[in-house]
Order: sequence, then C-alpha cells, then structure tokens
Amino acid sequence: MMWRKRERDQWDGPFWQQRSWMVAAVFLTSLLSIGAAGLMAGRDSGNGGKPVAAASSAAPAAGPTTTAASPAAPAVSASAGDGDRGPGCRTDDTDQARPTKAPEGTEFKLTGVTLVPTSRTAGPLVQDGGVWRCFAHTPEGAARAAAVINAVDTPRDDWEASARLQLTPQEAARRYVDNRKADPFGEPLKGVVIKMMGFAIQTYSPEQCTVMMLASAGPDRYLVVTRTVRWVDGDWRMLADQDGSLGQKALTVGGTNGFVIW
Repeated sequence: MMWRKRERDQWDGPFWQQRSWMVAAVFLTSLLSIGAAGLMAGRDSGNGGKPVAAASSAAPAAGPTTTAASPAAPAVSASAGDGDRGPGCRTDDTDQARPTKAPEGTEFKLTGVTLVPTSRTAGPLVQDGGVWRCFAHTPEGAARAAAVINAVDTPRDDWEASARLQLTPQEAARRYVDNRKADPFGEPLKGVVIKMMGFAIQTYSPEQCTVMMLASAGPDRYLVVTRTVRWVDGDWRMLADQDGSLGQKALTVGGTNGFVIW
C-alpha cells in the first residue's frame, strides 16, 4: 500500500501518522479538552477563520446523528439539472465565485478523528450512517466536500461505506477498499484529533474541482494534501486513482499563506 515515508518534506501516508503531527496531537488534545463539554453537547460555532491555537477553546461539534437531513439544514433551491437528490438535499447553488475569505457559517464537526468544516447551507446536509453527503454545487461546496470526504482516509469504523459511495470511479473505489482491508491502518494515538484548517482551490468547473487542504501539524507547522472532487449523480465525490490512491501525498509547510482559513 502507499503508506511509506519518502523524503524529508513528503510523507507517503496518512498525515495523522506523521511524527511531527503525532507530537502536535498532544498539544491539540490538551487544547481540545478545554471544550469537552461542548463536544458532548454536539455543537459549536466554528473557529471564525482563526488558527487552531486561537480557536481550540471553542468545543468541536459532534457530527449529525440522524440518518436523514440534519435538522438545522434549510430547504432551499435545488441544483439545476440534478433532478431529485433525495429527501433533505436541496442546496442554493447560485454563488459560483471562489471564496477569497472565510465562508460564513462554518461549524466544525467530528467525524471519526477529524474535525471537518460543515455548513448549514453548503453542506453536508444529509448523513446516511458514516456517509456525510449533499454539498452545494459551488466552489465552496466542493471545498467542504473535499475536507469531509477526505476523512475516509483516516482511522474510523465507518470508512467503508463512505469509500464505496463517495469515491469515484467505482472500480477505483473498490481498489481503495481492497487495499485498505489488505493493509489496515494502525490505531491512532488516544485522543488524537485532526483539524482541517483551510483550503486553496486550484481549479474549478461545475464538473470538477481540485483543492489543496491545510491541516494543523502543531504551532506554525502544517500539512497539505491535494484532492480532486468530481460532480457525479448530483453530488461531489472524491476522485481516486486507478490503484486506489487518492492523489498527492501530504507535504509539510510552515505557514498559511495562500490558503483561505475556515
């Protein structure tokens, strides 16, 4: 499988296994414990676009707990040409501009070991078990989808359902599942939480979007992964390579320049 370290600045594996990130996990865990009561309450107001060290006093929210639409999700206009996207999946897709500042309404919610940036308007609006889906057909919706779906590539019990339904094409999704079952992920450190910090949209069209995503790896140190999502059957799905890999490996960077912070 593809999880091997290659060189100093490139990590050929999931970033939660990188040494610098695991050291930072202790730092992050201690900060997140400040907001443990809010985590149990299952909701927070997001980090307002600030780095994790400044935002960690806000408790991470638990993800949706129902198997239908998240109760707070509004019913707005359906995507043109998408037909029926299912109960509770109606998004406002009018804003096709790439975000240049932190999108409003971000709420960080926990899926597995990953805090992902969700929105009551841009998605994900629906949870089917471990599958968080229904994103706006917009650049913002694509960026949120990339951050949420990428959590499939971390230790979590319900990864397979997400992989089979949210990776594309289907043959590559099957290869990803086969590879992972043949070489399972190790267990993460107890209390480890990955926080997706920001994004930079490299290319966008209504059919496909490539996004660089920023994750915290400790104070003033970050990891970046690049992923591509494709609009398939009325929602964004993550593009996998023929061998089942999800794209470029994680790289370390020293700052947030060039990224929009959630």
